Amino acid sequence: NFMRFVAEELREYMARLGVRTLDELVGRTDLLRQKDNLTDREKQIDLSKLLSSDFSEPVRYTEKNLYNFEFEKTVDENVLLNKFKKALANGGGGQLEMNIKNTDRSLGTAFGSELTKKYGSALSDDTFTVCCHGSAQNRGRQQRLLRQGALGRQADRLSAEGL
Repeated sequence: NFMRFVAEELREYMARLGVRTLDELVGRTDLLRQKDNLTDREKQIDLSKLLSSDFSEPVRYTEKNLYNFEFEKTVDENVLLNKFKKALANGGGGQLEMNIKNTDRSLGTAFGSELTKKYGSALSDDTFTVCCHGSAQNRGRQQRLLRQGALGRQADRLSAEGL
């Protein structure tokens, strides 16, 4: 029921804007405006680049690219799965130190999925250990993967056994 109300309200807003589909809204910065009566804090935010887009053509999504999440470009695919390939096959474990950046927030997800598929909950904690350095850690200190900082504290609860 809730989603029906959301969809209905969205359709009402779209009708007021004169568009029929969500595709027609993508890239339409001409439909955006900054509200009046801003607080002092809100006035500090510069929205000029967002409100004055120079897109000459509307952005269109195609079925072909709809679910292309480019997993092959992730740190898991390029580093973790390659480095731990042999150890993953035999459950031998391993350690790795690596530099990460704040955009590596899904680090360990694909690797953890592979661990779970192969071993379930049979591996002991820290069978595989990754020490991360960089901007996605907590105040510059070395942290265990997915424990603290920008990677998220609750992500640890979701990480696979053995990682």
